[in-house]
Amino acid sequence: MKKPFLKRANRGILLAGVVLAATVGYVVYDNVVFDTQKDDIENILTTYVDALAKASYAPSTVKDGNQKWTQEESKLYSQNLENIINDYWTVTCDDPKNYYRKNEVLDSLANDAMTGESGMITSYDYHITDMKLTKNGPEAVLFSFTYSYVIETDGFAPYFDFDYVTRIYPSDYNYDNKTDVHMKLKYTVPACNVQGEMLHENGEWKISYMYSFVNYNNRPTTEIIEEY
Repeated sequence: MKKPFLKRANRGILLAGVVLAATVGYVVYDNVVFDTQKDDIENILTTYVDALAKASYAPSTVKDGNQKWTQEESKLYSQNLENIINDYWTVTCDDPKNYYRKNEVLDSLANDAMTGESGMITSYDYHITDMKLTKNGPEAVLFSFTYSYVIETDGFAPYFDFDYVTRIYPSDYNYDNKTDVHMKLKYTVPACNVQGEMLHENGEWKISYMYSFVNYNNRPTTEIIEEY
């Protein structure tokens, strides 16, 4: 009378063992695949940062920091940044709080933000350090890195700060009188902390969300190089 029960119990144990072995095998395989893709993921992130730095320069038709940008130049500037976001980001996201998602970043790129304004970047040097990648389940990875950079400008230049376009001003400058004087500036960010997630979709790693912040014990500084 007990044999059928023992047979069923043995089958259950055997099935559980098969499922466990398959699960362990998948996890091991997934980790091995992830290890082989780390270099690719790091390369994508560094290439993305480099593309943003290059796109922060004014269009070639803007010759100096006193020249007012036309609407066409402003739209071209925003469009170049938008193309980069579309290339490197995905709309898929778990919607975490306090992080920027693709649609929010795109919404920040107003096409006419620089129309009638002036200012241009003349030099942009940066360094990426402390890159860290951590698996976040199947086909997902959390990333973090430190981004330090020095930007020199002619005028109050725009640049893309990972999340949105901002302008470089002297820290104690009166915004209401910003057209009264022309300046060349040096903007230094000793350490910007960048965090986010990437997802593996259709054979490609894409940014799902991102957030950047600075340590206010080591704040950015803006130096006036010249007034003219």
